[in-house]
Amino acid sequence: MSYREKDVVCKFTQGSMQSDCTEYSVHDLIDMFDETEVVDNDFTVNDCVGDNIVQYDLVVTEEDDDMFVYLNKNSNQ
Repeated sequence: MSYREKDVVCKFTQGSMQSDCTEYSVHDLIDMFDETEVVDNDFTVNDCVGDNIVQYDLVVTEEDDDMFVYLNKNSNQ
């Protein structure tokens, strides 16, 4: 399952603490998605964060009033 660009709320780049929209930080990501699985992967959002930085390129989407986290489909991970 892949996300649609029109549903993207923000993106987190590997090595960053702040999202591209600057509305959300890594701490917000963990607060909102604690132990939530990344869509179509066998790991959680918590597994994607270490030392308060993002370890993978992540995308947060809003679809039908629900929010989801995906690996960025434009990254090579």
